[in-house]
Amino acid sequence: MKRTVKLFIIPKGRIPKGPPDPPREFTVEAECFDRLFDAARNHIEEKG
Repeated sequence: MKRTVKLFIIPKGRIPKGPPDPPREFTVEAECFDRLFDAARNHIEEKG
């Protein structure tokens, strides 16, 4: 199962009222729906 993830990041300097940066998009793949969150988290951790 593949899904596209949109990651919105709000830099520390803009908290609490600033808008997020444009979303970063990437695709994750997992054997079932329940594992997609873990796959997305692993991708984010690898990219920093």
